Amino acid sequence: MKPVVLSVYYRHKQGGFTKRLYRAFNAIAAANQRLIYVSTEPLPVQGDNIEAVIISMRSSPRSPFYWPEFYTRALLKMRELN
Repeated sequence: MKPVVLSVYYRHKQGGFTKRLYRAFNAIAAANQRLIYVSTEPLPVQGDNIEAVIISMRSSPRSPFYWPEFYTRALLKMRELN
């Protein structure tokens, strides 16, 4: 079985960290490694070895319940991947 890299990232944001993250995602995919990311929206990275797992959120991003919900839903999605 080919190794899998799993990443959780909230959503796309402009900036240096995001550029470096996407560069790393593309390098992992180019090295013929499978990459699965969990996010609230599709990220602007594509490749045959890149798989998006999109989670639906019920809370508003301004709600105090948003981040606990995000982490709980992301964890549940990751556990489903086994």
